[in-house]
Amino acid sequence: MDDLPSVFHLPQGSARREDKPLIPAKVIREAIVNAVMHRNYRANQPVQVIRFSNRIEIRNPGYSLKPEEQLGQPGSAWRNPTLATVLHEIGYAETKGSGIRVMRRQMEQAGLTPPVFESVRHEDRFMATLLFVHFLDAEAVEWLKHFRHWALSEEECRALLFVRETGRITNADYRDQNRVDTLTASQQLARLRALHILQQVPRGAATYYVPGEHFPEPAVGAPLLSNGQAGFPLEGKALPDNLGSLPPESGSLPPESGSLPPESEGLSRDFLVAGLPEWLVSRLEAIGQRSRDKRKVREVLRALCAERLYRAVELAMLLRRNQEYLQKEYITPMRQEGELVYRYQDDPNRPDQAYVTPGDPR
Repeated sequence: MDDLPSVFHLPQGSARREDKPLIPAKVIREAIVNAVMHRNYRANQPVQVIRFSNRIEIRNPGYSLKPEEQLGQPGSAWRNPTLATVLHEIGYAETKGSGIRVMRRQMEQAGLTPPVFESVRHEDRFMATLLFVHFLDAEAVEWLKHFRHWALSEEECRALLFVRETGRITNADYRDQNRVDTLTASQQLARLRALHILQQVPRGAATYYVPGEHFPEPAVGAPLLSNGQAGFPLEGKALPDNLGSLPPESGSLPPESGSLPPESEGLSRDFLVAGLPEWLVSRLEAIGQRSRDKRKVREVLRALCAERLYRAVELAMLLRRNQEYLQKEYITPMRQEGELVYRYQDDPNRPDQAYVTPGDPR
């Protein structure tokens, strides 16, 4: 608590000021108790409390057994009822199921951005994020003046402060920040997108929003990638100015190199290529955009998916092919023949489905 930013506080009836942590101690306590109580103790991983310049993240193995939209509602779903009962009886846990409500209320009373909760079932993890963002402090008010000519609502302003700190926002995040329903959140996010303050990536079930053309400055925070490293997700990367333009000698592209699908908007091929070994980059570039040698294309696809998991849209970007064509002519036949396998075998239609070579433990 001593390491947290502090705020000026003058207790009633006192002539002396007190400096107290920006985030109430009870919020930190509830977040840690929640992680200890609900974590998956079968996973050989620690609970982590990570301090960033603009936030604290409390991470634990074990996704929430309650759906995210029900977090904060009365009642708990326990992995370990005995542990939960003991924590309650010895005074570490309050009334069962009230922890998240307490955190939200305490942050709201302190004028701070509500806590953000992320439960990822397929990665078996849960994370609570506490931002050091005071909605009405002088710095936030000054920054929001960038948008004064758009007459934004208080809810929209909260969302933009959230994006500034984290780099992105989902419909669920918007609902958590503003206590609105799904339809209202969708409508207000659509308005921010229409004003080009935010941009939507990708399209479909996995939609989220990142800073757009009229966002005044880059977001100072950075959400975690799926590999646990800090940084913006691939979909949030802006395309370099010179990407997509071909030299005159390239001529017209064959049909399979047609336009990329809408969900590829925002992906950077340079970013994808940068993480590959040199030998694989050479083979990737050697097949070019015109090659109709299916054997070589298949070899490169196998080599890519042996390096790491790839979604179809990423493979289409790397090979400079239309995603629908690549899926039909290469990915699906290779999967049917056992050369590639789904990352999520039990849910083939997941929007974030990825491919890997057989036998890869990932």
